[in-house]
Amino acid sequence: KSRILKTGGDASATGLAKSETTLALGPDWKLAPQTQGTITLSNGDLKIGPVKMKVAQLWNQNEEKLTGPLFKELDKRIASAIKIKDQAKRFWTKMQRPIRIGKQPTTWLVMAPEKISIAGPFTNSNTLSASISVTGRAHIVIADSEPQVKLAPLPAPSPGRAASNAFSVSVPVLLPYAQAAALVMKRLHDKPPHIAGANVRF
Repeated sequence: KSRILKTGGDASATGLAKSETTLALGPDWKLAPQTQGTITLSNGDLKIGPVKMKVAQLWNQNEEKLTGPLFKELDKRIASAIKIKDQAKRFWTKMQRPIRIGKQPTTWLVMAPEKISIAGPFTNSNTLSASISVTGRAHIVIADSEPQVKLAPLPAPSPGRAASNAFSVSVPVLLPYAQAAALVMKRLHDKPPHIAGANVRF
């Protein structure tokens, strides 16, 4: 019969870690972090059963090989913890919901987004942020009830610039001819044109 020795171990170390992580967003909306850096030990003790040893010098001599797996594991944890796609999908869906902008007549602004762009992600003061912008077409619908919209699926992200606080739009207005004619006549009746010193009545 043979006896199998089972024992545990523990370690303690003091050192300095320097790292830098670059972040990129793939076409599948998954974050792709890449961390690089160094970990240098000034003191390190390893104890396995009755055996004690100093490992700082051994670590520092093989630091590049030993820290690589640690940074790869860190990248995996960052990617699994940060979900940009969920927030982008909520924003994309919200952009497509009709917005009532008038009461008489009942008027709706309907957005048809075509592209979503992402600037970043950026890190600043332990905060991760990204700028999301949407490019699309808008039109106005005059209807008593909210227009039915077929939601477009979230597309792959495009690279973008940092978001600004300004925007400009060109919005066509769609309404039935009879309703358009009634609106024009009401406008002419309320404010008749003034020609040759006299008001023209319709």
